[in-house]
Amino acid sequence: MWFDGLRPVQALERSSERTKLTLTAVAASALTLMAVLGYQTARRQARSRHVKYNIQHEQQHVSQHINALGMIETNTTCTTNNMSTTHTSTTTQQQKEHDPTLIEEQLARNQAFLGAEGLAKIRQSHVVVVGLGSVGSWAALMLARSGVQHIRLIDPSVLVAKDLACHAAATPSTLGVPKVSALQATLSHIVPFVHIESIIGEWQPRLLGMMDPIHTSMTDNKKDGKIMVVDCLGNNSMDAKLKLIEFCHSHRIQIVSALDPGNKVDPTRIQITDISDSFDDPSAKVIRRRLKLMGIDRHLPVAYSSEKPMDPKFIKDQGIITSIEEGIPNIHVRHSPVVGSIAAMYGMALTTFILLQLADFPAYELPPIKLRDKLYTRIHQEVNKRERHYYHSPDTELNLKQVEYIYEEIWHGKSVLSGPQERITLARWDRTRPLGYLNTVCMSKEEARAHDVLPIDTNLRQYYGDDVVDYVEKQLDEEARFEKLFS
Repeated sequence: MWFDGLRPVQALERSSERTKLTLTAVAASALTLMAVLGYQTARRQARSRHVKYNIQHEQQHVSQHINALGMIETNTTCTTNNMSTTHTSTTTQQQKEHDPTLIEEQLARNQAFLGAEGLAKIRQSHVVVVGLGSVGSWAALMLARSGVQHIRLIDPSVLVAKDLACHAAATPSTLGVPKVSALQATLSHIVPFVHIESIIGEWQPRLLGMMDPIHTSMTDNKKDGKIMVVDCLGNNSMDAKLKLIEFCHSHRIQIVSALDPGNKVDPTRIQITDISDSFDDPSAKVIRRRLKLMGIDRHLPVAYSSEKPMDPKFIKDQGIITSIEEGIPNIHVRHSPVVGSIAAMYGMALTTFILLQLADFPAYELPPIKLRDKLYTRIHQEVNKRERHYYHSPDTELNLKQVEYIYEEIWHGKSVLSGPQERITLARWDRTRPLGYLNTVCMSKEEARAHDVLPIDTNLRQYYGDDVVDYVEKQLDEEARFEKLFS
């Protein structure tokens, strides 16, 4: 229209009524959008001025020291309008009211997924994170970001250069700082409304029994929120890890544990499962065997990878760690190379599981435990029957737990003569000695009956061959060294 030599105003006058209405609607929309954006900008500027005003008029002088419980205490002197007050807190955050709407905005996506009731349960819960390394630091970070209101951090170590590659709070300026302090400082800027307690030191039972050692206890607050312990101790703290699991198990404290992420690179194999279903993992094997000897064989959720470890290049240290590595082939319980992103994914997997448990999220459950209790009971009954028939001895001293341990951990449910079989049982290897951890093997039922009726002076090496006898002796020798190391 304008190309006919007409001016824009003339073109508009000659245009149709529909075109005029369209242009009017566009102009009105643009004005409305400008008004909304202007209002939002003005609101943000007002909030910014309010925050700056508070910062300028509240000068705080903070000093920290470690109390008798190993907790960081913060002495804060606040000066506001020429009035000075001093208070002591177990967190580095300023204990003041926060705008609930801001907290709701921060947690809006979690609430949309878990529901208002589920999020409320999470915020009322108490979580203790033991071990703040490459896994625990990320778990603690995401738990705080996700709304857990009360978190206790326990770790004795400080940040070093290698932590820059995998620790959630490590920066060049925090090297040499305790891990709990560095993480607490990081969280105070992200989630100032979360109450965080920091303990520099090894975990102790009394630290799990009290959430606030001055005012209240975790047990007293149990009605107000769930309690969960997150075990992120590494393999270099194996004894402490096992004692923590045993303590929580005996006191019925809910716990989830992270196994070693070392030498793992496949993110698709990371999962949460029961300790009884963790296989193809060297650290899981050590922990599983130790726990079974302590009477714990299930009901321990663990984060682990079903991936077989890559070519390990382990750091060899002196002392008990070296003796373990020499005593038990293919089982390493010291630091192994860790890809930082994989360790972080372990922490994220733990966080997701914990949040769903705290919120009682109905759409998620752990995979069913695959322990075969009926199988172990059948094997136990068969062994007792054969012991009475062939050896004229009373019932075997092996109980169901020992049957399970021998079947699963020493022989992996396979016959020493023919490998995997459907009808597996246990039998004496040296028939002159009673059944026990170091004299019991897996065989098929037919093989066991044939073995039991061999002449007592039969040379087993000549009868079964070198391969079978060498394999049996190797496994029994490994079990003997294992018992010696951990007895």
